[in-house]
Amino acid sequence: MTALAIKNIDISRSVFLDGLASEVFVDRLTEKLGGFVARAMSSSCGGGFAHYICSSTLDITCSAGWFEPVALTRKIQAASGLRCSYSNAMQCATWGFLVRQHLINKPDVRNILISVVDANPLGMRFWDNNVSWGKTGHRVTLVHLQSPEQVGDGMPNHPARAITVSKCNPTAALYDYALEIQRTMASHPDHTLAIPYFEEKMRKGLKRSMDGIEYLPDLYEEFGHLCGSDPWMSIARDVASAGAGSKRYLASSFASEGYCCFLSVMTNAHSRICIEGHA
Repeated sequence: MTALAIKNIDISRSVFLDGLASEVFVDRLTEKLGGFVARAMSSSCGGGFAHYICSSTLDITCSAGWFEPVALTRKIQAASGLRCSYSNAMQCATWGFLVRQHLINKPDVRNILISVVDANPLGMRFWDNNVSWGKTGHRVTLVHLQSPEQVGDGMPNHPARAITVSKCNPTAALYDYALEIQRTMASHPDHTLAIPYFEEKMRKGLKRSMDGIEYLPDLYEEFGHLCGSDPWMSIARDVASAGAGSKRYLASSFASEGYCCFLSVMTNAHSRICIEGHA
């Protein structure tokens, strides 16, 4: 089964972005993301690089007129020498849709850099706690993935087979999401599922639908909902606690509008994990 290799997961609190003017915000974020890109590109990985930035909290509705994604992408390109793009179209699941588009359209570019930027620089109460999903944690999560080399025409193991995306009915989103989990895990029996973090009232029914499925713990009580960073925090914590080794995961994110994604990834002895500054 096709899976992308996790080369690096770097997760940090986004408090260093709180309360900043927009220009300083862009500069601080450029320094953070630019450093990540530079380290990844110097790691002697073959196959070319692509960089994608996504966010749930820095959306058009809340940030228009204050935060300019174009300014950020231009500065990061100038700092790193690698072009990048920014999107928040699919909310928490945006990273999965970006990976899917990359694997379909740029299969020869094997190194995928995903920057999940969820911060609350304007101190909006909605992004700290709301009735839709409870409390929110804010993280900047940087992920370096590498797709396998294609052999022959590449069709049987095309990299795009690693990603599954879907759109659930928003009026029955958790029910539909549970069905998507069952369907996707049925074709990935050797994977451990990493799901989003939900408060107790939301995850109770979801857990009942996952009987017989191996999945990582829900860390809502510790972190709150981490938007697009949820599955990456779970995987990073699992790798950090279990030690270096080979393991396959299904990283999944789910958005309030029903968008969801499932990505097959794997770790090995060379996967680097850094959580809040601790490797």
